[in-house]
Amino acid sequence: MNPTVFSAVLGTLRDNADLQALLGGPYVYRAYGVTPAHIPSITLLENNESSKLRAGYNSFRNRDSSPTLQVDIWINTDKEDSPCTGEDADMIAEKIDEILFAPDAVAGTYGWTRNSRSTQNDTDIGGIHIAIRYLFGYVVTDT
Repeated sequence: MNPTVFSAVLGTLRDNADLQALLGGPYVYRAYGVTPAHIPSITLLENNESSKLRAGYNSFRNRDSSPTLQVDIWINTDKEDSPCTGEDADMIAEKIDEILFAPDAVAGTYGWTRNSRSTQNDTDIGGIHIAIRYLFGYVVTDT
């Protein structure tokens, strides 16, 4: 995925005050390992991407890229402080949908849809992990 687009998605989620309130801070990260550095948090990972040339490509050099972005929500259910329940994780997931599906939420992107969602009990972190995959598009101009 284009680094500028990825950074725009990351910044849009990280800077949202309502999401920060649900997480207890700006805990939105690029995924680097299997588990996140902070819990509760959200991690982002490019899952795959396809691209197709637009009509007139030879003249204008434009193509449409269609990435799949995986957004992981990490909640420690062994804690007593919020967020620590499945309901808290669901509220965070709903807020992410609300943010990403808003018109012009992430500059330069279009057509956000949720492709899949799964909830897993994650014994490594003592909690749950919700993995949501989103599809969207953006235009690339080749040089």
